Amino acid sequence: MYSKVLFETLKKYLNPPSSSLGTKYPAACQRQLNATASIPGILNYPIDQLNKICRKLLGEGLGSCTLEELQEIEQQLEKSVNSVRAKKVYREHIEQLKAKCGMQAQKATNVEHRESQGYAESSSPSSDVETELFIGLPETRSTRRILPPPPLPPLPQ
Repeated sequence: MYSKVLFETLKKYLNPPSSSLGTKYPAACQRQLNATASIPGILNYPIDQLNKICRKLLGEGLGSCTLEELQEIEQQLEKSVNSVRAKKVYREHIEQLKAKCGMQAQKATNVEHRESQGYAESSSPSSDVETELFIGLPETRSTRRILPPPPLPPLPQ
């Protein structure tokens, strides 16, 4: 489980090849080396506990569990299933929104394309446009806009 290099390094410093090497290190260093030698043993316990919990969650060795442990495992599994379902629903919702957004963008480009085609067709030289422009002298323009005089009232008899 642990790297071979780690154990070899610890052995090298805990069991020096010659007895004279042990006198080179002060007592504090020896204590520190001895403390680090126990690290793999200390780490093995939590790892074993985690493996045991993992096996229980997978359904192995449930016969030795108490009722409370089984209920706790059930609650953990329900929470996990609910979170997985929620993530799935969120992913589907996001995909639907992306698809909807893509369709709206496509519609917008289609509308822009149609509008640009409509503008191109209306601005073509063959199309006729009616305007109120009048070409001519200013007098004719002003006389044309004058309304005819109102009818005369009837003559008295």
